[in-house]
Amino acid sequence: MSKTVSKSDSVLSWADGGYNAEKLTPENFLKFYKRKYFQVSSQEDYYVKANIEAFKPNNLTIENLPFNNKDSFKKLKTSIKVLTAKDFVDQKLNEFAETTMNLWHYYQIETYNDKLVFKMNQNDFDNLVKATNSFSEKNNLYVNLAPVFQKVV
Repeated sequence: MSKTVSKSDSVLSWADGGYNAEKLTPENFLKFYKRKYFQVSSQEDYYVKANIEAFKPNNLTIENLPFNNKDSFKKLKTSIKVLTAKDFVDQKLNEFAETTMNLWHYYQIETYNDKLVFKMNQNDFDNLVKATNSFSEKNNLYVNLAPVFQKVV
């Protein structure tokens, strides 16, 4: 399954094309992410408020039983009101931005229009293939590498 991502939804909107390490900073990524994807109903000086009205139960388990149809989208009858410390949310968002940009720099991911190009050395690629094969054999599944890269991106 291929997703088309518009320029306004991607790194291209704030770091342009190619690989520009000076623009690909956690701070720049975080500004973009907060503006585009981090939607909260209000943000005060000390707390972040949000209303959760729906969720996608990807990795949710209840009493160690996996949720049926994990790719479904569940709309809640009553929204869940969340109030948490702003410092905690900021810390987690900073960790997320740092990790994302570390991945970006490690693989020197380049952007061209709607394509991403990874620069991966042969050893890293071999380890990824080995881990994928090990997972597929262990779980008696056929695993295609294309979705692995889609998840990474």
